[in-house]
Amino acid sequence: MIEQQILKKMKLKTLLAHRREPKQTKTEGRIERLTKGDDDDDSSLYLIKVCIHLLLTFDFASITDAIPVNRNYVKQFLAAQNAARSALRLPPMVWDARLAHYAEWYANLRRGDCVLEHSNGPYGENIFCGSGKGWTPAQAAAAWVSEKRSYNYRSNSCAYGQQCGHYTQIVWRETRRIGCARVSCYGGRGVFMICNYDPPGNYIGERPY
Repeated sequence: MIEQQILKKMKLKTLLAHRREPKQTKTEGRIERLTKGDDDDDSSLYLIKVCIHLLLTFDFASITDAIPVNRNYVKQFLAAQNAARSALRLPPMVWDARLAHYAEWYANLRRGDCVLEHSNGPYGENIFCGSGKGWTPAQAAAAWVSEKRSYNYRSNSCAYGQQCGHYTQIVWRETRRIGCARVSCYGGRGVFMICNYDPPGNYIGERPY
């Protein structure tokens, strides 16, 4: 039952992200295709269910000692994002170790290529990639929050040709927990950063707040 609910949420998240951020989410189209009636639909859905099960049952918290927490990074990730929520009188998000470990796990997968590609996991997700070595969590958070200017609450849509899905996830009313990670990619390819959110947001037809 839980897996079916998460599958439904993943489909909705995929459709919304595909509509709002096609340039940022290179694998979402593939996932959307697999869940919309291909010939191998049954086997594809089975594989997705297996992945969801592994993500839900793996104890990310058990690797706490292997991933030291950079308190300065935590503050930087949280400051701008919770300030955006505070401006709308929404409760602040709290740092969650399990989400942070998931984010760290996926960020390390991206160290080899620094590709701006989503994990397509069970959580809400914002990602950032910049060339060079100096990018900070504060800059990533500020970039996501800056999309506020492109969001029209009345029409619940982004300005034409602009992105706003990162911002709407940040100010999603039901979201309570956040975990993020920052890694330097191999070969000087740049810096990759990711934040995961729970409960996830950005459902089609729903306003963030």
